[in-house]
Amino acid sequence: MSMPISGSEAARLFDIPGEILQMIFREAFKNLRLDCKYRPSTRMVMVAYPSCLRVSKKYFAEARIPLLREATIDLHDDIIPGLSIASRSQKSPVRSSHFSPDFALIQHLRATIMPSYLDTAAWRYAMRATPRLRALTLFYEFAIQLLRGPEWSTVKLTDYGRTIIKNEMQESICRWLKIAPWNDLIQQCFERHEDLEFFIERKVIGHHHTEDKHGYRHFHISTAILSTRTWELEVMPGKDNHLSDKSVPEFTVRLDPAVAKKWVEKFGR
Repeated sequence: MSMPISGSEAARLFDIPGEILQMIFREAFKNLRLDCKYRPSTRMVMVAYPSCLRVSKKYFAEARIPLLREATIDLHDDIIPGLSIASRSQKSPVRSSHFSPDFALIQHLRATIMPSYLDTAAWRYAMRATPRLRALTLFYEFAIQLLRGPEWSTVKLTDYGRTIIKNEMQESICRWLKIAPWNDLIQQCFERHEDLEFFIERKVIGHHHTEDKHGYRHFHISTAILSTRTWELEVMPGKDNHLSDKSVPEFTVRLDPAVAKKWVEKFGR
């Protein structure tokens, strides 16, 4: 459903019973990622809907709700300034902004974070705007440096490489638990959404030196995603990975129980 669709094709969908059509939409929009946009003139944070939804008013009306419930909405800090206060003015633009009513239907949100530089007041606004939130993915923009050399793309991850990824994620969680703004953010989220599932996401990159003016080149090898509900770390192939199927995890591993225990002791869940 994220592919372009003509008006006549959209019209034929309405011959399908409404309940079944909604089921089709929900299945089609799973794993879809959408960006947000910020309109300075109105200080409004809005969902950036794909053009394929705007073939007709009726089609948009039918598809909008299942889209917001199933898709992951990406709240980029470079698009929506203010969720991080690193290198920014003290007054966050998000505090004086409004979230569109569509945010009340969003169940999956993804946001870029800097654990040491969080504007917790801005996050409080974001949490109020998403009362139905079920899953929050926090993307930590500092990548895990794993492999070096130009031939990495022909080599599968070794057991040693997998251990590095696991250890890096565990060490990150333990470090963040000592940071007050980060703890405030997690506590705010849990207070507002009791059943919220947190995901921590980090890129795994490799790089090698080149002869051009940049001096080196980065490669997106994998993406490591940790669920704080299951404490299972899932590592998905990155866009530059040698594996052709990017939808299947490269490997999955559970984190050490001691890390989960520290989290539970801090937040009670």
